[in-house]
Amino acid sequence: MSGQPADKTGSVQRHPPPSLPGSQERIDHQRIGETLLTDDGRVTETGQAKTIAIQALAKRLRSSTPELVLAAFGLIVGTDMAHRLGDGRYVLVPHHDRYPSMGADVLRVDELDSAGPAHTAGRVVRMDAPLAEPLVRWIAVSELLESWVYGANNNVRVLALQEAAREEFGLTGVLEWRTDPDTRAAVSLELRYNRNALRDFLRTQYEMTQEVLARRGITEVISYQALTWNEGAPQPTWASLNVGDTIAARDRPLASWVTDPRVVVDWLEQRGGRAVILVDRKPARGMLSLPTTGMGYLPRRELVTLPGDGLATLDGIFTGTAPPARPRRADRGERRRARCSRAGRRRANPRRRARRSASVSSAARAQGAKRRRRHPLPRPDRLPAAENPQPVAADHRHNPA
Repeated sequence: MSGQPADKTGSVQRHPPPSLPGSQERIDHQRIGETLLTDDGRVTETGQAKTIAIQALAKRLRSSTPELVLAAFGLIVGTDMAHRLGDGRYVLVPHHDRYPSMGADVLRVDELDSAGPAHTAGRVVRMDAPLAEPLVRWIAVSELLESWVYGANNNVRVLALQEAAREEFGLTGVLEWRTDPDTRAAVSLELRYNRNALRDFLRTQYEMTQEVLARRGITEVISYQALTWNEGAPQPTWASLNVGDTIAARDRPLASWVTDPRVVVDWLEQRGGRAVILVDRKPARGMLSLPTTGMGYLPRRELVTLPGDGLATLDGIFTGTAPPARPRRADRGERRRARCSRAGRRRANPRRRARRSASVSSAARAQGAKRRRRHPLPRPDRLPAAENPQPVAADHRHNPA
């Protein structure tokens, strides 16, 4: 998949811009952001935040369970999860004891191994048990959230979410994302099957987030974003502006901002190269989700926003030495995206799609679960992709419910 953002250009006037770095207002807003994202310090780890978000979303979403399963169909979610609901001959075997929303196998009762610790009575959930449908919804919601974890524009499902956000919130003048014909066709197919469920997924996060903000009396949060460009690429127009200038910086329908400027600086120091840092007052009405209400990565103090007035203030200019390139094997995120790409091709074939649960063996699923359990926590090595104008948590995994 290939995609490049349109350039962000133009210096314009705006009132009132955020106060200067180090000011009391900046300090206060960073404290507000910290208490908001951590629920006054009660939420301290990624798995805890995702558990809260997944279970609340699964309960409030208006979409039926089969609709959610279809929208989340892929490596972790099979159509058998919906087809076997209510059938006592089948059970769900979660891949992870502490975080069951990370996935589960659907097995016949006579396939269970009584000697295996994963198949004990306390671990499996009968498909006719009251917990079965909530668990299937948790797994589907977790998989939908997972598409955002690896980037805001780098997989078919998240591109479909971007288009669903444009439709659901009536957005105009947003930053376009150029993709190849195959990707555009795959996004269209995803929307054809799952448009309503994806819009519901976004709208419910927005409603939950607005309730949290209203309850806390928060009207805006000062937030930050890094813009970078490739080594040797032409310098963008906005890169020649001065600190304090206000620029027109259109966002995608969904974009990541962070409430702690140190997150951006730390990432840029790890990455090296040239970049600028933007700061903006994000109004409450433009915040779609927090780590505890949906998309958003807690360790990076990330919130997901809808486009505002398209203006932001240049807060800093960063010039660093890029770390030397070194050979490496594909990381977990890249390997997972390759698997998801293959799953996307399977989704394009309805006949193969219908028999997916029969074509994937329980042993293969269990082996996949073993690989996932090996590194359950995110690896905080990257913020947004360098060419992407919004800071997207592009390569870390969460521990959901």
